[in-house]
Amino acid sequence: MNRVARPAAPLGLTGEHEGNTERWWGVGVPAPYSNLGEEQRRRGMEREKLEEMVELEGLDGFERERLAQSSQTPLRVLEALAKDWRTWVRQAVAGNHNTPPELLEQLGRDEMWQVRVTVAHRPEISERLIEELARDPKYLVRCGVANNPSTPPELLIQLVRDRNRTVRETAARVILRRMRGSS
Repeated sequence: MNRVARPAAPLGLTGEHEGNTERWWGVGVPAPYSNLGEEQRRRGMEREKLEEMVELEGLDGFERERLAQSSQTPLRVLEALAKDWRTWVRQAVAGNHNTPPELLEQLGRDEMWQVRVTVAHRPEISERLIEELARDPKYLVRCGVANNPSTPPELLIQLVRDRNRTVRETAARVILRRMRGSS
């Protein structure tokens, strides 16, 4: 099995104390933060200090994407990754279920439509952002809004009249599905 060289772990943590070096993300941070609890207390460090030690500059795009997707990634790291120059890293942040609504609002206005599509599918975005994304020039973003379970019925009716056939059909399918589900 080929293994990718991994950077050194912060604070001298190498994973050997658990007898399993495969528990590392490949970025020097243990995958489950819960495993750090005892180690963290023993060293007297606050969680915030440990989170600040995650060094993003030395990470390649794939490592950044893995961090952006992980449910264990701290908020500060997600905020930094939301500004990454790589579209797919920002898209991974938008798809992370721990990304807070404020950050989703920012990503919903991203210059790249792929990021906005991911945000459009998230049920926890604000109604204001749903309405904004429903007017997006990219039809796939509008399809994402139609598929969003939080999209209000009035907006779905507007999307049924969209200039794009795929958006119209998607919105009509969602309306029918909701009607069947409510009966």
